Amino acid sequence: MNSKFGALWDGTFRRAVQACVEARGEGRPGRIRRVTCGAGAVTFLLSGSAWADMCANSGSANFNYTSGNVLSNCGLWGSGDIIGDLPAVGIWNAMGSGTTQIVASTTQKKLAFSPGTYIATMTDSVNGGVLLSGIAAGLSGRDAINVGQFSPMVAALGGGASLNATTGAVTGPSYALASTNLIAGTSGAAGDIGTGFSKVDAALGALNTSVANNTTSVANITNQLNNGGVGLVQLDGVLGTVTVAKNSVGATVDISGITGTRTLAGLTNGLVNGASTQAVNGSQLFALSGSAAAALGGGAAVGIDGTIALPTFTVGGLPVNNVGDALSNIDARTTQNLVDIGDISAQINIGAIGLVRQDPLTRKITVAGASDGATVDFTGLAGARTLMGLADGAVNGGSTEAVNGSQLFAVSSSAAAALGGGSSVDANGLVTMPAYSLGGQSVQGVEAAFANIDGRTTQNTTDISTINTQISDGTIGLVQQDVASRVITVAKDTDGAVVDFTGSAGARTLMGVANGAVNGGSNEAVNGSQLFAASASAAAALGGGSSVDINGLVTMPTYTLNGQPVQGVEAAFTNLDGRTIQNTGDITNNTAAINNITNQINNGTVGLVQQDPATRTITVGKDAHGSVVDFSGSGGARTLMGVANGSVNGGSTEAVNGSQLFATANSAAAALGGGASVDANGLVTMPTYTLNGQSVQGVEAAFTNLDGRTTQNTTDISTINTQISNGTIGLVQQDAVSRVITVAKSTDGTVVDFTGMGGARTLTGVANGAVDSASKQAVNGSQLHGLANSTAAALGGGSSVDANGAVSQPAYTLSGQSVQGVEAAFTNLDGRTSQNTSNISNLQVNVANNTAAIEKNTTDIADITTQINSGTVGLVQQDPVSRKITVAQNANGTVVDVTGSEGTRTVTGVSAGTLSADSTEAVNGSQLWTTNQQIADITSRVQNFAGGGSGTVIAAQTNDTPAVASGTDSTAIGNGANASGNNAVALGSGSVADQDNTVSIGAQGKERRVTNVAPGVNGTDAVNMNQLGAMQNSVNTVARQAFAGVAAAMAMPNLTPSAPGKTVVAVGVGNYKGYTAVGLGGTYRSENNRWLVNGAASITPHGDTGVRGQVGYEF
Repeated sequence: MNSKFGALWDGTFRRAVQACVEARGEGRPGRIRRVTCGAGAVTFLLSGSAWADMCANSGSANFNYTSGNVLSNCGLWGSGDIIGDLPAVGIWNAMGSGTTQIVASTTQKKLAFSPGTYIATMTDSVNGGVLLSGIAAGLSGRDAINVGQFSPMVAALGGGASLNATTGAVTGPSYALASTNLIAGTSGAAGDIGTGFSKVDAALGALNTSVANNTTSVANITNQLNNGGVGLVQLDGVLGTVTVAKNSVGATVDISGITGTRTLAGLTNGLVNGASTQAVNGSQLFALSGSAAAALGGGAAVGIDGTIALPTFTVGGLPVNNVGDALSNIDARTTQNLVDIGDISAQINIGAIGLVRQDPLTRKITVAGASDGATVDFTGLAGARTLMGLADGAVNGGSTEAVNGSQLFAVSSSAAAALGGGSSVDANGLVTMPAYSLGGQSVQGVEAAFANIDGRTTQNTTDISTINTQISDGTIGLVQQDVASRVITVAKDTDGAVVDFTGSAGARTLMGVANGAVNGGSNEAVNGSQLFAASASAAAALGGGSSVDINGLVTMPTYTLNGQPVQGVEAAFTNLDGRTIQNTGDITNNTAAINNITNQINNGTVGLVQQDPATRTITVGKDAHGSVVDFSGSGGARTLMGVANGSVNGGSTEAVNGSQLFATANSAAAALGGGASVDANGLVTMPTYTLNGQSVQGVEAAFTNLDGRTTQNTTDISTINTQISNGTIGLVQQDAVSRVITVAKSTDGTVVDFTGMGGARTLTGVANGAVDSASKQAVNGSQLHGLANSTAAALGGGSSVDANGAVSQPAYTLSGQSVQGVEAAFTNLDGRTSQNTSNISNLQVNVANNTAAIEKNTTDIADITTQINSGTVGLVQQDPVSRKITVAQNANGTVVDVTGSEGTRTVTGVSAGTLSADSTEAVNGSQLWTTNQQIADITSRVQNFAGGGSGTVIAAQTNDTPAVASGTDSTAIGNGANASGNNAVALGSGSVADQDNTVSIGAQGKERRVTNVAPGVNGTDAVNMNQLGAMQNSVNTVARQAFAGVAAAMAMPNLTPSAPGKTVVAVGVGNYKGYTAVGLGGTYRSENNRWLVNGAASITPHGDTGVRGQVGYEF
């Protein structure tokens, strides 16, 4: 058929035939074609007399395509175009020949077209749609598409969008957007892409605001963390209490560091009761260890490491090292006792075993006649009896001997003696509590004694800390510092005249010395800068380039005399003296010349000394070389008088006069102090200083005095530091030989307190302390854990140490049941042992009574054996006359089970049973074999049939491969077609329909196209390529808009102004998956720096715009 038929057909049989009729003349104009109908086809053909008559009579008529009339000559047969439901003709045969274009059947509810065209899906008011299968991929706009084309498009939607492989239904996408909902404060999934991107856009806006707010919040949290106001560890500002995670859950506080676990020290005794959650310390551990060891018994004791040594119980003559093994041993033996008691009961009944026996021949009864015995049980009806006259039993690890009262008293006495403190054994054999005299007070009990010593030790620690603090603060010791004046004194309250700073490497430098007073009464130390100043003034006075070298020494001056350098003052004077002598001779020789120029000299017009007639300035050798003016004469140096005060500054070359030098000398004398003054010659007299009560002449002697004493002070201070470092002085000391560290050993006090400003401190590096009754050594965490472990090991029964260090309750398996705890285990064993004792006693009483009964039972058993052998008693019996064997004929029940301990059994010797409708007889193997042979023959015949089930099979030719319709209500048409799915249709050669409710027109690799498919309208209609292309375009459009929307959201700027009252305007650009958008935004910060106002807009290349506004308040 062509596309016109496809366009007219609406999915019903009636309209299918109408469409075929209206398609007259197409493809075969003018030819007469046959319409064959059956009675069943009347339900779907159009009304009309010709059609009605034909269908009612199960006849056929010729149809003229040109005129559209139904001709009356029904005898003209030819190639048919329409075949209705006419069973007699075999309506499906024509499809195989390829001459029939349409086959319609209301019986099969199928509409098919001849091979080479296509299959159309049909529905009616009763049957739903049938899937089209085997469809090739559509190419043109009106072609049908297959699931293979549609599935990728559905998968591309993401969000869980899927195509149901069974029903063909499309599940739409659902985008969870959990993070987006969390950010934007929304909920629910997005059912389409547009809604999803709208949510993402809203979330991005919320995220921008959150980032700005988070910046402020982070700063606030930082301050709170620093102040201890937030976080897991907080500090109460009023109480000073430090809490850890007080407002959060969690059961563990882990103080481990990167190098492992840490010790928690400074721990007071924690409460020990059922409701206590307080930590316990080493002393409490020792008390627990002692009590646990005492409770365990068996020689259990507390070792030096704080662990409990395994006890040794003698159970059944064998040593057992924990309670669990002991109880297991006793339990196993008790359980075995129960078995043995049962066996003994039976044997006692016949008098074969036991203390009470009966000889089978003589019938003589004996009591313990053939056994010895070393145990005597004195228990009577009224309970246990006192065993008196008992000798001392051996007391050792392997002893099983009983001990008497005197031995127990001796043990108690030794325990009391070990405790000391007046402990003794009272009338009940109990050890009384000792009383110790500690610190002048009576203390009751070991625990109280430890608490007393611990308190005093803690006090010692506090005193030591106080001394250390006082030494650090400079309030005690040789070197102290006044709290108010901050003056540091050295040995102010002791005698001695020297402070020696010398160390093992020699003298030390005393630094930080302020300028000392320099006068006659000063005993203050002078520093290097003062000494340098004195040396510098001396060097300056010498001139000639004299200076102070790095060692503080004044270097030798160098003078230029007569153009030659002269080293030192002495050499300079020698030089000048020689030249003066020479000058004297020259003057004598030149007297005449001198007289000639005397007038000129007097007038100041010639000579080295001249006077300017205008300015009256006197110059000396102004026109000559030389750097020295020497006034010395034959009588020696001369006085230069009338010298005005010369300038005294760094650049001055003017001469100074006597008054200026006197002033300088006076100031130097004043600076030196110590009575220094300027004598008649202008020299500074030597000062005299009083140092340490003694008079010292001169600065050098004063420095020597001070240096010696300072050196001594340095030595003394070094000695004190060495002694403190070596632990030979102070509260905390260490013996030089034994290296034992003591705390306040020479002072009183009972407490060493490690508590600091923040509370108790951890004492780490604690070695394993001795754990015994007299030990006062601290124990560490590992010892506590070892004690707990040893206790758990001694208890056995799966007892272990939990995360809190507590020993879990053991669980013992006694008589196949789990018993919790040692007490319950002993109670269990005691009860069972008492019951065993009672049972044995009852057995002894009943033995005599059972003897006669046993003899009668023997006779009865022999009689029953004979009856069973003859088949007269029991469930299986045999009639003595008919010899018929019956099974439980007098009992109820509907099953006879012959299964044994090794599984099912074979019943042999079965005669052939009657095979009838009412037969209840068993059949044997030969009968079943005959039946199997018959079934095999039938199966072979069925397999040779080319169809099966309720399906319909139509093959093209007789010799072709048969079509197979094995599914329920399935149909297979064509050479080798196979419809194995229920209600499935396989149409065409090689078509396969192996899924339920499908129509297949091909197979994998042999697909066929369904062409000329009209656009689908209803939910179960097929869609064509035009519809698929339109949907793909829609998806592409949504994707483009979504990607552009993301780019628009990204392009919106959100920058923050740097200061109050500022506004930031920014331009942004965003690109997402190749789509670009630009944005413009502005942000204003208020003058009070509290408010932020932001607005932004963006636009995409498609003209879509987005806007955003934000207001934030910071507090």
